[in-house]
Amino acid sequence: KNVRNEKRTRSFFFSRRLLRGRRGFAPCIFSFLPAARAMSVLSHVLDDVTVDDRLTQGVTAAVYEYGDKFETVSHMHRNAIVRIDNYGWHMSWKCDGRVPQLLDLSTAWQVRKDELPTGPDKITELRKFLTDQCFENGDSRVVWLMIGTGVISVTHIFLVCDDRDAAMMFRSQLPDLIKRARFGHHTPLTVVLKKWREVTLKTDVHGQIELSWIANLFKGGSMSDRQLLKCAFNAFGKLILSPDDVTLTKFISMIYTLDLFPRIKTIFDSICGGTSSMTPQKLHDFLDKQRDTCTGYDDKSMKLIMRKYQIEEQQSDLGMSFGDFLLLLLSEEAAMVASEGAKDTDSMTHPLSSYFINSSHNSYLTGRQILGDSSSDIYRTLLLSGVRCIEIDAWNGKDGVVVTHGHAYCRKIPLKDVLHAIKDSAFEYSHLPVILSLENHCGLSDMEMPDESEEDLNDPNDLTKLINSASRFQLWRRAASYKWKKGPSEIHHDLSAIVNYCQTVSFKSFEESKEKGMAHEMCSFDEIAARLLVMNSPEKFAIYNSSHLSRIYPDGTKWMSQNFDPHEFWCIGSQLVALNIQTNDKFNQLNRGMFEKNKYSGYVLKPEYLQRPDTFINPFTATGTPIFNYKVTGEVRGVLDIKRWF
Repeated sequence: KNVRNEKRTRSFFFSRRLLRGRRGFAPCIFSFLPAARAMSVLSHVLDDVTVDDRLTQGVTAAVYEYGDKFETVSHMHRNAIVRIDNYGWHMSWKCDGRVPQLLDLSTAWQVRKDELPTGPDKITELRKFLTDQCFENGDSRVVWLMIGTGVISVTHIFLVCDDRDAAMMFRSQLPDLIKRARFGHHTPLTVVLKKWREVTLKTDVHGQIELSWIANLFKGGSMSDRQLLKCAFNAFGKLILSPDDVTLTKFISMIYTLDLFPRIKTIFDSICGGTSSMTPQKLHDFLDKQRDTCTGYDDKSMKLIMRKYQIEEQQSDLGMSFGDFLLLLLSEEAAMVASEGAKDTDSMTHPLSSYFINSSHNSYLTGRQILGDSSSDIYRTLLLSGVRCIEIDAWNGKDGVVVTHGHAYCRKIPLKDVLHAIKDSAFEYSHLPVILSLENHCGLSDMEMPDESEEDLNDPNDLTKLINSASRFQLWRRAASYKWKKGPSEIHHDLSAIVNYCQTVSFKSFEESKEKGMAHEMCSFDEIAARLLVMNSPEKFAIYNSSHLSRIYPDGTKWMSQNFDPHEFWCIGSQLVALNIQTNDKFNQLNRGMFEKNKYSGYVLKPEYLQRPDTFINPFTATGTPIFNYKVTGEVRGVLDIKRWF
């Protein structure tokens, strides 16, 4: 206790020392954006959020946190109070005498539906706790949550609730909250509100908040630690706060004192020409300069926009004040991804060849291609993140069929674990088709469907029904780049009966493919072969992709799982540009940005000119730089040179 008090005393004097010399720095609690007005603007975002009162008030549970191998527990909290905040963004748990733990639900992947992991060294602490508590049918009280900031690094949290009703509430509400937090459309103002809720929930052992911690949230800009602490002190008035002290109004007023907003005020003054308000015409000129052309927006439309973001109930004829202008910049109008792009805007009635499809290469690997690790959980995270084409390399194993990178000394995982992962995750967040790229190296006897009495598959027909019911799986077998002597080229009739089958054929020429006219036939190319076709016959390749599927995958020499630029193959309409999703490089980031459209569904409709078979377009210049040569009519308002940094 003495050590804790001494630490807090040092922190207090350190903060006071930073605040010395604040004479003449008058507290300036800005009221440009009252909290009530901010909440009214956010109402359309929060209306669809309903969290059960019991979950917001808190449920008693034990919390166990394990790594991806389930071998050792990293955190263990017994008799914790687990809550979900009333906005549905965070889950927290707290034990007496310990700092509360906070989980951002946007980092959660899934509420697992399968049984607890089995094995002598798996979740031993959790099983001992269930045995000691004499829980009958203890699994029904356990909520299994899979979290992670990326598709590889996965952590598992187990909540052992005191009663089954609480566990059922978590299972019923968490999936929708996770989907909203991870894939919802977030405006700048919702980000501010979410950060404010995080501040009020993340307290110390005594339930208090240090002012220095709030100031540290905004590190990284041009302001020093001393300046940030001054802004925080002017907003809140003291160094040690309670959660009730951190109101939304004070939090926003602190943000307004940061160095960003004086610069915005300078821009506002330059637009207004020295006046205190912005007229509809000046707002039109500003939007016309910063965004797409505002053709079609008249003075009446500008007044409607101004009225929507006015803080006070004054008439829009008086113009837009600086506070109104800030509210406009924090609204969905200024979001990095337009709200239209985050919705189901693309028509899903076209053939598969008319879409770009989010695709993965060697989906089972978590790292490099040689001597790498494999996991069935990565199939879950890939499907939950919006990937709609995954690859399975099936080989004969000692105890059945396994999935691995053949002859590369990678870890082997059972095929049944992969099928379970696909069954649980394929259509949890998206109902659109999943494409399985099956590279088969097994004998016919090894491809027989499991017997119905096998315990590991609760109901093996469930997966069959899922595939057959809406024909949502497309499956093709592509020839392996290396042949295994014992591996036949046939597909077992049991496996073929449960899928829609696309046949992969060796590419000979675009003329032959056009003459045959077999739309179910497709070709796979490594990036080098595909790049040669793009450079030599770009028009023919684009026409081929208007009616046939093509898959592009990384060159085999990239054993460290490097990626290539997918943009050059999107330009000629290739649908399945398969990347090593486990590698978070610039090309993978470009791929994620591409498939943020259409509500992260994994399908993006190709431009109309890439869907037509009569398109004759060279999407590349002589130097190989992609261009888009289709005619548009309109007035060129200005030219801006942008350097491509990746």
